[in-house]
Order: sequence, then C-alpha cells, then structure tokens
Amino acid sequence: MRTATRVVKSLLAFALMLGIITALQGPAGASAPPVIDQVSLSQSVLVPGEAAAISYRLAQPAQVTAMIYTPDYQVVRVLMDGEYRSAGINSVAWDGKDDSGAMVPNEAYLISLQARDSQGDAYTYDPTAFSGGEKADIQLEMISTAEGYNVQFTVQEPVRVNIRAGIHNGPFLASIVNWAPYGKGTYTVAWNGLDSGGSIRVMEQEGAMLLPLCFKLPVNSILVQGSSDDYVAYAKSQSAQQISTTGEALITVSTVRKSSLERASTGISTAYLVARARHDAPKFTVNDATGAPLASLRKTGPIKVSSHYPLTMEVTAEDVEDFYEGRYEIVVFVDNERFDEEESAQTPYTYVLDTTSLENGVHEVTFNLVGLGGQTESYSFTIEVYNE
Repeated sequence: MRTATRVVKSLLAFALMLGIITALQGPAGASAPPVIDQVSLSQSVLVPGEAAAISYRLAQPAQVTAMIYTPDYQVVRVLMDGEYRSAGINSVAWDGKDDSGAMVPNEAYLISLQARDSQGDAYTYDPTAFSGGEKADIQLEMISTAEGYNVQFTVQEPVRVNIRAGIHNGPFLASIVNWAPYGKGTYTVAWNGLDSGGSIRVMEQEGAMLLPLCFKLPVNSILVQGSSDDYVAYAKSQSAQQISTTGEALITVSTVRKSSLERASTGISTAYLVARARHDAPKFTVNDATGAPLASLRKTGPIKVSSHYPLTMEVTAEDVEDFYEGRYEIVVFVDNERFDEEESAQTPYTYVLDTTSLENGVHEVTFNLVGLGGQTESYSFTIEVYNE
C-alpha cells in the first residue's frame, strides 16, 4: 500500500513539473475554468427606442468592464468601467447610443467584456478572437420589374454582403449592395439595372452577371437599424475622439488582424480586414485633354478620337484621403475586354488611350479603379475611333 502511495505521489509531482496539471493556473492556463463565459444577447437587431441586454456568467465575483465598438474598432460606448458584479448570471443593456447620447448610425456593432478577479487577473471576452470574416453562403435571385430588377438574396446567419454587377472576365459596372450587414433572413434590394454612370444597361450586355459575396460577422454582433445611414461620416468623426476609461480597448485593428492570421485556415475574406469606412472605392471622373469631363461630352453621342488620346483620371476631393490610405490600380477595358492596366494609380493620373489597335467605329471604354481589398469603382464612356 505504501509503495502504491509513493508511486501516485511521484506521478503527481512529475505531472506538475511538466505543467500537465493546470487547473490552478491563472488566465494563461489552457484548462483554467473561465471567469467569464456564456455571453449572449436578448436581441441581435436594435432599433431606436429599444435596448439589447448583454448577458454573461461570472464564475466568481469580479470587476467588469463592457464596451461597444464600431465595425472599425472604435470605442463608442462604455457600458461598465470596472464595476463590481457578483458571481452568477449578470447582464448589462445597450440602447444603441454612443457616450455622447446620440444614436449610432445603421451598422453592425461589436461588444467586449473584461472581468478582473480579486487577485487582479483579467479575463476577457473578445468575439473577434474566435469568429468573424469566414466566407459564408448566399442564395441569389434576380427578378425583372418595370423599373429594373429586384435582387433577392437569402443568408443563414449574420453576415456582411456585397453584390456587384459586371461582365464575366470583364469590368465591374455597378455596385448593388456594398458590404452591408444583414441578419439571418431573405432580403430584396431594388436596382435600376444601369451601371454606376447610368448609361449602360448592364444585364443586356453579353456575359453580364451578378457576383455575390459575403462573410460572417463576429459572434454576438448587434445590428442597429432604423437610424441614420451616415456611418462613414460618423466613423471619421469618431476617429478624432477618444473615450476615457480605466481599462484598455480589447478590440483593435491589430488584435483583429492577429486573430485573422491565426484563423486563416477557416477561409477569412480579404474584405474583412478592410476598414468599413473604406469599403467604398473612391469616386473619380475622367476628363479629356481640355479638362472637360467625359460624362458631359458623351451626352451628345460618342466622343470622336484618333491615334493617341490623353485622358486624366481624378479622384473626387472628398475621397482623396481614402484613396491614399489604400492602394489602387486602374484597369482599362474596351468593349468589355481587358485592354490595359496601371498597377500604381495616382490622382490626378494621365492615361494615354492608344486607339491605333482598335478598328474604326464605336467602342465602349470602361475604367475600373480597383483596391487590394476588392473595392471597385467604375466609369464608362463611348468613343468613336476614326484613324486614317
């Protein structure tokens, strides 16, 4: 019996030496019981006048901090800041307002929780550490109407959706849904069937197609609906503000990028790592050598050109900052076939269209401004080549 007891003690000592027994370890211990878990929402969609309850369980009493973030990881509301809560099920509510008391714009917002125990050890709940960005399925149907089309799509979970129209192996011509957040369900979006310039009936072109993409939102995202649609302006204004708290923000651009790399095997969408406020490609115009916008010239018919025709692409003033924050290239299409590309776009940028390789007659030219994150803006115009 004594021999058996000595063997057991020896095995225990050996296991402890190797770090196999970790039940008494702090937050870093892989098998340590979580101090904060069972996080859930009373509702995932929030409209003005309502509040979503964020429920969580504490394994022991702790000081709790709860924060709300924009999809660009800016803290907009501190719901609790190191407040004492007892063990068991607890909850805190968010009414969709930021720390200034204003209703946040329509978007998908994130939550984080941190519990600090009596020993000063912090335990965190960050949904982006284990979810968000994974490519998801989307079912798409397009129905003709008198005004154009109803684009109907169905998603099975909260996702961010992008639907574009273009030509197979050719240019993108129109953005129908631009990485907007949706909860599980079926939705219908009206589209007039025209390109971004309003001159091309996209679906009447040979090879026309819709390209739907979507990726999953982080678990327990809260979708605000029925508020304003000025999220981009709101996000830019928030970037100049900082909310003072005793704790640090748990969700940041760097933490999300790190977790995305760690979860790369799950198939993370490249668009997930693009700032939501910069999902829109910059708007731009194309002018002729005199500085006249081609959009105005084409109203009277095809623009007559010959030989080498200089064109200037210029990003609109309000989008210049976003343009230089990213990296873009210009892809030129003629009659919906790739014609040329410039890998490093600048603004303004002068491009010389070589028409000597084109047959005399009418041709459709499309410029696509394409970002590394898949952002795309289109500009099309018609030319009439008359080389001798």
